Amino acid sequence: MECNDFGEPKVKRGLVKMLMIGLSILSIIAVVAAVFFLPSFVDYYQGLTNRALGYPYLVFLWITGVPFIAMLIYFLLISLSLNREKIFADKVLRYIGSIQVCLLIEMALYIYGVIWYRLVVTMVILFGVLILLVLATLFKEVVRDGKEYYTDSRLSV
Repeated sequence: MECNDFGEPKVKRGLVKMLMIGLSILSIIAVVAAVFFLPSFVDYYQGLTNRALGYPYLVFLWITGVPFIAMLIYFLLISLSLNREKIFADKVLRYIGSIQVCLLIEMALYIYGVIWYRLVVTMVILFGVLILLVLATLFKEVVRDGKEYYTDSRLSV
């Protein structure tokens, strides 16, 4: 068994990469299933809060699901690139840029939702989307800098 510098067993990186791919696929399936069961979720929420949301809110949630599913597909593509050891490829930067666009669309939709529906749940999701947008921007900068260092190191060899 191989150990790292601290005497601890090394985790096989292939397992982590395959786990990321599996989680990406599982999350896409879960969101698509949630979209189909969304009317039941809205009815359940209405029963809990005694607040009638109606079908316009249901349509709003379906619309917000479209960029979210697209974002999950881009996460899957990034996971596949990571599995192929091509994390510093130009297409990964494009995928992250596409995720940022999806998050901006989500943010605009949820700002509309906060103004129109005035629900705390919508505001919480808006803040979550904002945090994900900041993290995607930071990740893109890290990958861009890593790509420059990777290119420089390959040229110096």
